[in-house]
Amino acid sequence: MSKLTLRQFLLLILVLSQSLLASYTPYNKFNQNFVTILIYGDGNKEDLERNLNFTNNQYFPYFEVIAAVKSKELIDKVNPQFKVQNNIKFIQTEYFNDFAKILQNYLHLVNGEYISLVHAKTISKNERIREQIIETKTYKCNVMVSEINILNHKGEILENAYLIDQDYQRDLDVILFSMDFRLEASIFMRKVFFTNILNQTNENIDRYFFTNQIVKLEEVNFSMESFVQITLENYHHIFMDESVIQAEEDTIKFKHYDNYLNSKNISLTAPQFFSLLNCSYDFLACDESNLEVVRYLMIDLYMTFEKLFKYQMLELYSQIEFIHNHLWKQGQARKYPREYPLASVVMSSHNRDYFLIKSISYVLEQSYVNWELVISDNNSSNPNTHKILQLLDGHPRIRVFYLYTDQNEAFSFNYAISYAEGEYIAIQDDDDIMMPFRLEYQIDFLKRNPIYEICGSAYKPISEIGRPKYFAQNYVNNFAEAKAFFLILNHVSHSTVTVRMTDRMKKYFSYSQQAAYDYSLWIKLLFELENENIRFFVLPKHVTGIRVHSNKISNQKSETSSYKKQITLKQIEILERIYPEIFEDINFQCFLKIFLQLKFQYDTIQTCEDLDFEQFSKEFNDRLRHLPFWTQQDIKDLDLFYKYFNDQYIEKLNQKKLIIMQQKLTFDCVLHQGDIKSLILHIEQLKDSVDYFIILYSLSPGDNISNSYLYSNKVLLENQSKLMFHFLNSSIIQDQQKLQYKLNEIFDDLINEKILFSNDYIMFSNSSEIINPSQLRRFQQLGLDMGIFALRQLSTLYQQNGQSYKLISILIYELLEKLGIQYLDDYSIQLDFEDKLDIIEISKNRYASIYHLKDAGLYIDDCRNYKNELALQGKIRLNLELLSNADKRYFDYFHNQIKVTLKAYCDERNKGLFANQKSEL
Repeated sequence: MSKLTLRQFLLLILVLSQSLLASYTPYNKFNQNFVTILIYGDGNKEDLERNLNFTNNQYFPYFEVIAAVKSKELIDKVNPQFKVQNNIKFIQTEYFNDFAKILQNYLHLVNGEYISLVHAKTISKNERIREQIIETKTYKCNVMVSEINILNHKGEILENAYLIDQDYQRDLDVILFSMDFRLEASIFMRKVFFTNILNQTNENIDRYFFTNQIVKLEEVNFSMESFVQITLENYHHIFMDESVIQAEEDTIKFKHYDNYLNSKNISLTAPQFFSLLNCSYDFLACDESNLEVVRYLMIDLYMTFEKLFKYQMLELYSQIEFIHNHLWKQGQARKYPREYPLASVVMSSHNRDYFLIKSISYVLEQSYVNWELVISDNNSSNPNTHKILQLLDGHPRIRVFYLYTDQNEAFSFNYAISYAEGEYIAIQDDDDIMMPFRLEYQIDFLKRNPIYEICGSAYKPISEIGRPKYFAQNYVNNFAEAKAFFLILNHVSHSTVTVRMTDRMKKYFSYSQQAAYDYSLWIKLLFELENENIRFFVLPKHVTGIRVHSNKISNQKSETSSYKKQITLKQIEILERIYPEIFEDINFQCFLKIFLQLKFQYDTIQTCEDLDFEQFSKEFNDRLRHLPFWTQQDIKDLDLFYKYFNDQYIEKLNQKKLIIMQQKLTFDCVLHQGDIKSLILHIEQLKDSVDYFIILYSLSPGDNISNSYLYSNKVLLENQSKLMFHFLNSSIIQDQQKLQYKLNEIFDDLINEKILFSNDYIMFSNSSEIINPSQLRRFQQLGLDMGIFALRQLSTLYQQNGQSYKLISILIYELLEKLGIQYLDDYSIQLDFEDKLDIIEISKNRYASIYHLKDAGLYIDDCRNYKNELALQGKIRLNLELLSNADKRYFDYFHNQIKVTLKAYCDERNKGLFANQKSEL
């Protein structure tokens, strides 16, 4: 065999190369504009099919697709139409999350001049490939990336740069290896560039190595437009899985960190190494020994990385300085423990993942370093919650306790508080953010002001991504203002509160197991325990960001969003103790609305026609001034507080900027059948509290009721303008469906006549049911959404073993439209229930307050055993004119007031019954 000349050898190599190149192309010829789209990442069937649809619908025609998935099962689930396309290849690989590993192992399948990376969780715009090819050619670059847009549940673009920068600012993957999620999710590169990097190393490469190389070589070019999108939910998924939860299980990350530490001659024990991996998402989650390692690595990077931009150097220097100061403060806290008393941050968690890890990250960066975090997990079913808590449980300053039965949030917080060891306790919700200075700011105030044991602060309502929506002006200037405000509404969020745990606070600082548990606690500390003289101060700085989102625990439990607008039973009790006639003298909801409008400086003020704001404010202030333990300065501050609001109100009055609100009417829908005397008694008792009586008069065959017959009675005649009679066949009354139809027809007519409005009250009663008018008036003045009145049955009034009850419902018409009458029938309440307030969710983000009221009146079911006198407990004031309105609400006084009328009614009814029996005999 003859030898080949050098020229022949080179020619042969060229021919073989061209032949090999041609065999890699689908068309047996090389197309310089051909693109290989690599779909990778931990996606489900929907994610994969969405991106396969993108490849078919995108605007560039010359492409092939490689879909790297983690399991054959996922390939089997994919729509068969994708499997028969010649330009789509499916590969199963353990490296489905690492694009560099996939490309290295399957480079022989890549036929494009360009490679476009598509993460399974992202959404690419149809013009992406075409525009990135144009930009790559125009700027003659090797790698092109674009910004990534994060979308909320409505498809609206969020401030993605802010969110990603916040989430990854202390991530070691980003700091040490430039692993910015935005790079991976949008890379478009030349194949030859990837091949060159591959040829320059003898090792297996991974995404850490490749991303670090393109940054080091300054090959990253940023597009002015965003071609990639991701939903906020998927973004959370990627951040949690790749940065937090799977860190220890990620073999590629394990090897990369191991090689990197070896290259820096750093040797760690196995536990310390795994601990470093687990805290790589946030270096402040590391213990002190690993934080020392991180500081060394960052100093080394600062000193040796030749191609850092100026802003990168400044950021790196700032982080090194932050770690140095943080470690120094921890040393000082150990050296001088009396100057840095332990603060316990307590948190209740339930099924959180992303928001939980973010909430904790804000605790980690507190400028006050001597803290512990005590977390009570309230029976979470989310596996990611458990993984996060197990990950954090190894931190020396974090303790996690588990509740294995589902408790309410108040119980969970109390459980965490019981294990707290700090001299101070700070409350933190599992989805809120804590300003870095919060602990230092509030503890410093409490240390300098020993007369205060508890302080709250202003807060910022924030969006799902942590951006402030607005700055809530909820702070006040002094203790007197704070206490006066608490009587009206809850103006302090409990996640802004820090407490010095003195002996009495250890005894009293515990949430009650009821609605609005934080507000109930403030009321208890300031008013129920007023002889303890506990002082509460509200600081001006915004120390907390409270997330506003649909999955908030308090939203799920129908709490916060409604309770801030509702009055609590405890609040009612305190207000009536200070000012017994308050809910008879004024419309409290109207007063509250005026007060808040003045507080937040509305241009025009809505007011009520019958409310004398100036007079009531003066009266209310006079009552408050008589509370115990006010100092002279407190009283002066209180006077100035009410004077300010009165002056504001007078100014609006003079400027003619008061708008009279439409008065809320009450319609009593009365079902009546039989003797008209019960109807007369019913109307006579409620005529001053009800605006209109809609009377459904049941007629038996042969009944003929005339107007002259009805209005021959004095009570009916005097209230004729309030009465609306609807005579119905008795069969309709007994048919629930027909009755509902008739009521809808009546209500529609009233609405068309502009008599009935959505906020007017509808009460459903029977003519034999008599509500205590004082209780009805009180409910109306409270302005609640719905009331359930329990009436004692007359036949069981004297029973020693308890009474029987009949229930009456009253609700605003808006609720009636949404819920229907059947809901009222199905609403289950125990017959021996106590007075309480419930909150129900009637639609998304719409909650209603339901007031349960016991002993609110009488139901006349049987008159035969009614006695002349009622054995009342205690003494009865015979002069009813001297009774206060608060006294009149009690059942015994109500019964004493009407028993003469009731006895006359029963005597006549019994005579009629006796006459009928005699006639039958």
